[in-house]
Amino acid sequence: MTESAKQLVLVVEDEPAQAELLRYNLEKNGWRVVCVDSGDDALLMYRETMPDLVILDWMLPHLSGIEVCSEIRKNENGAHVPILMLTARGQEEDRLRGIDVGADDFIVKPYSVADLMERVARNLIVN
Repeated sequence: MTESAKQLVLVVEDEPAQAELLRYNLEKNGWRVVCVDSGDDALLMYRETMPDLVILDWMLPHLSGIEVCSEIRKNENGAHVPILMLTARGQEEDRLRGIDVGADDFIVKPYSVADLMERVARNLIVN
């Protein structure tokens, strides 16, 4: 697969170690990766790159992951892009809120890297 044919994953994570872990594992599995660390940068990068999938932390500087998810879903191209919420917020009402604003999947930290890679693959194949 050529570099340009690889699918692009936008990672929105404000913890540098977590972002680097995600980048490493996503690239190891064959995807291209762009990382940003705030909600504002997430929306800007989304518009610039039109990623194939977004991994989105909930608790971010400036705009929350919930706000970012909602904004992406308002974009006509954003209706079909899979969004995986990756967060420490694990209460049922948090999961329901995440799904309600448009997240396709909800993964609670700490998480299994293998499980997350499987969910990324499944969402990219389906969409």
